[in-house]
Amino acid sequence: MKKSVSDKYLLKLWHDALILTKGSACLECGLPAAGFHHIYHRGHMVTRYLEENGIPLCVGHHSRADRDQYFALSFLEPDDKEHLMKLGRVDLKTFLWDAGLTENEWLLATLDDLKAIIAINRENI
Repeated sequence: MKKSVSDKYLLKLWHDALILTKGSACLECGLPAAGFHHIYHRGHMVTRYLEENGIPLCVGHHSRADRDQYFALSFLEPDDKEHLMKLGRVDLKTFLWDAGLTENEWLLATLDDLKAIIAINRENI
């Protein structure tokens, strides 16, 4: 079996995928984004690397999103919002049990998913 992948590397791929899929301008005002806001806290492992869990926001709107999760959720399509909210209520142990995966298998699948998002979107540039 493959060796596990680092969190730092997965977050870099997550960031790269979001630049390609969502751009680098604040979704609220269009100013340059200060970074990507995790709608569900980045400490919540089940949603940590999901594309729909990240939105580009400027400093001011990032601060607002930190205080108001509903503001951040307002940028999502209804299906993405529903999916994210469902996963946001599940802890990692339960998620892995339900999926029949080890944590390492899940991390490797996440790695493959992020690489696929990047490859597909690079083709469309």
